[in-house]
Amino acid sequence: KQWYQRRVRVQQQCDLFNNIKPLFANKPLIVALNKIDARRPEDLSQPEKDLLEQTFKKDANVLVIPMSTLTKEGVSEVQNTACDALLAHRIEQKMAGNKVDNILNRLHVAVPKASQEIRQPHIPEGVLAQRAAGYTKPDTIRKLERDLEEELGDDYILDLKK
Repeated sequence: KQWYQRRVRVQQQCDLFNNIKPLFANKPLIVALNKIDARRPEDLSQPEKDLLEQTFKKDANVLVIPMSTLTKEGVSEVQNTACDALLAHRIEQKMAGNKVDNILNRLHVAVPKASQEIRQPHIPEGVLAQRAAGYTKPDTIRKLERDLEEELGDDYILDLKK
């Protein structure tokens, strides 16, 4: 009796899916086989496996992903797959619209050509003159207002006219 109840339940779920499937025409569809912690798809009887395959495998637009909200197994995969499928569907819908052609006709993406010559670095004349004169950077780093504030503590006064 218990096997029959489970089989009817799978049958009922498949019938429900077939009844509501027309509502999702031309949309990405993901079926999450939930509660795999209680019963894995591999553990189903052969008639139940055949029923699932017959219901879901005949349509290439339907993605079937096993998951368990109790153990969190497969939940992130369902979320990621759903987001990716919805994004791809939205892009596909946008590309099929008339506005895209108008926008694409006005866009031009410039791609630079690869050059075979090796470009030397450019050093400004002023820097070269400073190097020739023996100029070196000072060792002291200028203090920032934040450094002064930390150094003076409570005695620090902010002067905005500096």
